[in-house]
Amino acid sequence: MSDPQRPKKRNLSTYGKQPTPDFDMVSILFGSLGILAGIVFVIGFFWYAAHTENQTSSNASRSKYDSMSQEELTRAREQEKQDGANVLRQIDEHRENTLWKEEKKRRGY
Repeated sequence: MSDPQRPKKRNLSTYGKQPTPDFDMVSILFGSLGILAGIVFVIGFFWYAAHTENQTSSNASRSKYDSMSQEELTRAREQEKQDGANVLRQIDEHRENTLWKEEKKRRGY
């Protein structure tokens, strides 16, 4: 055993130099291939998700209206406009109620 009072001997040939990591070419190659594969996978996933969503939504809306007659199409469009107007009206009512409640709290009613 070494004496705890004695200073440790230093290797003077490596004194003041940073230690170099032990990477060999194979690990660098596999690491970079893994990173590249991950990037390709993420890009491919988002491309696939974007293109399949567009296809299914356009096919679904097309098949919904293809089998309708002209009168049914007109009625369906009017109903959709009415539904949209109802939703907007409900949003406005909710906003007004919320603002009134906040005003009451602020005034201390």
